[in-house]
Amino acid sequence: MAAQPRFAPALVSAFAGLAIATLLHAEGLAVGPWQTADGVYRSTAATRALYYLTDQPYVVHAGVVEATVSVRQRLAKGGWGAAALLLSSDPQSLWTLSLVEGPDGQRYCEFIEFYQGIHQAQSTGLTRLVPIEGTVGGEWAYGQAYRLRIELSPDRIVGEIIPLGSDKPLARLGWLLAGATALREGWAALRNEQFDSEFARVRATASARSSVAPAAAAVAYPQGARGCVGLYFGAGLPGAEPAPGVAVLEDSLRQAGFAVVPISATALAADGNLDGPGLCCLVGDWRRVPAAAVPALLRWLRQGGLLVTVTAPAFGEFFWPAADRWLPWSDYAQHGLADLGRQARAIVPWSAQETATWHTAQGGHAPVAHRAEPRPGSAPEGQAALELTVPAFTAGWWSLSRHFDRPPAAADETVTCFWAKADEGTPELSLEWAETDGSRWVTTITLSPAWRCYALAPQAFGYWRDNPAKGRGGPGDSLRLANAVTLQVGLSQTHTAATLMADAAEHRIWLGPLGLAAAPPEALSRLVPADRPEMEALSPGYKLFAFPPAADWQATPAGQRWGIPASLPAAPALAACERPGGEGMDRGHWWRWLPLASARDADGHLIGTPMSLIINEMLPLPRSAWVCLGLRDLADFAKPEFQQAVAAVVARVTGGPLLFEAGQGTSSGGRARRC
Repeated sequence: MAAQPRFAPALVSAFAGLAIATLLHAEGLAVGPWQTADGVYRSTAATRALYYLTDQPYVVHAGVVEATVSVRQRLAKGGWGAAALLLSSDPQSLWTLSLVEGPDGQRYCEFIEFYQGIHQAQSTGLTRLVPIEGTVGGEWAYGQAYRLRIELSPDRIVGEIIPLGSDKPLARLGWLLAGATALREGWAALRNEQFDSEFARVRATASARSSVAPAAAAVAYPQGARGCVGLYFGAGLPGAEPAPGVAVLEDSLRQAGFAVVPISATALAADGNLDGPGLCCLVGDWRRVPAAAVPALLRWLRQGGLLVTVTAPAFGEFFWPAADRWLPWSDYAQHGLADLGRQARAIVPWSAQETATWHTAQGGHAPVAHRAEPRPGSAPEGQAALELTVPAFTAGWWSLSRHFDRPPAAADETVTCFWAKADEGTPELSLEWAETDGSRWVTTITLSPAWRCYALAPQAFGYWRDNPAKGRGGPGDSLRLANAVTLQVGLSQTHTAATLMADAAEHRIWLGPLGLAAAPPEALSRLVPADRPEMEALSPGYKLFAFPPAADWQATPAGQRWGIPASLPAAPALAACERPGGEGMDRGHWWRWLPLASARDADGHLIGTPMSLIINEMLPLPRSAWVCLGLRDLADFAKPEFQQAVAAVVARVTGGPLLFEAGQGTSSGGRARRC
């Protein structure tokens, strides 16, 4: 099988127009002061220092990370000191196997999990795990070298601390993972705090079983001399635009040595399709994707894949499978629960008296004026409805809320139910519950001119962090309807952008009685929302902006060197805000932004950068790269110049070394950092 030239970690010895950069060995990602030489990592940090071995294999589901650790002395008094080996996917999710000394001088061994911001997650609430049998622990000693080893397998994770020269563990600790919510992937990393510590023989080994799916399920793609490129245009998803003709793109890629394969939404979401061997690059329309594909897609990026989007913003909509169709979250969250809506116990039967208990609020440029009028008999089944009329606005927020003296939900009632409809200019409405502790839970529903019954499970409501509650919104947490006391409907930039951007003078909404219903646990267990990836100049949408109509687009000097046509057709697009480039050394930037095409007005002024590359060094996607061509309409990608531009960028990024930064150094004359 031919080699697969994915986006490879590499170094080069020069950077156009700058000083010669020193060729260096492979680097990890240091946070805090470290001294590294000949495979030895030393830290004398009185505060916390971390070193991520992002140049070593990324372990998924099965593998081993290990290191030899020796603590020479403690450097600060008070608090806890620790020298640790980590398995970490990002700063909020990690397993840590530690030599610890407490403020009282007691020394002990510890193996704990930090999961999505929850400390000691393995012993807490819904993320609590069962410990393995045969755990042992002991007191460690200064000056003694220990081999720390974390072994991950599909059903458990085990940490061992063994004194060098002995075959008997000082500590053996672990947790069962089968069916549990826990971290199952990451890089090897080192942590030092308040110690003079030395780490050596650090190694990460990804098992052959390190895959989302069994090896038999992994897809083997056809290979050209330079690998395989997958083309994804959201085929089969609701709202997906017809895929344009891409013959120029396919021909250009094949001439450059790539095999080319189409990938549907169903194939993208299937187990094993991104486990290899073989996709070095994915190109397409990433505005709409199956939610199930996102974790595998991020793992693929961490392992060297190049993502190219020809539209923007990426990851704007997620979809879930239901029988023979795909559903957006608002529909999927109530899929199979609609019958409950017709059986709900009404807590808000609209009347003049009930309407008087609701109060409005607004912020930004939202209007103060509105109308809220009960309409007897206008909702389905002869029930009363509330008709809302809100003048249109484009920035800020408007809400209508009602506070209950006590939670209206009975102990077994978990589903919020109501009928609703709206005019053509009001496609979205937000609904929020606030609990007695102040925690806020918000969902966005899609409205239509026809009446529709909504039945929303707790998982349909996302946690909104702007609230005074403590310790809420973590893994496994959701709306607790039995504690909810404030109900609110609203329009805002953050939750109903489609409504605010609609071409309408006012927004008219009709709400039927609001009620609560009980649902069997099995009907709720399958509902898991998706997290939108944060990727500079790509996603979420607020990282880009719409620029005025351009007179023309031009390839930047770098873009022209890479083979992008010098002149590109002007088209409606989103552009990335200007970000740090690669000039200069050790500036503390976490990514390099490389503009590839610029849009200019009739006077030649720069008004946007609609095509650019990000070389990323920031967790959770270090050593990764992506390209954004921010077209608003997929049909514009049919233009051959855009297809030639994308093919040229794919060939360049996958075909050789790229600098992260370079320039004049303070002692060595400069350096290049691998990407």
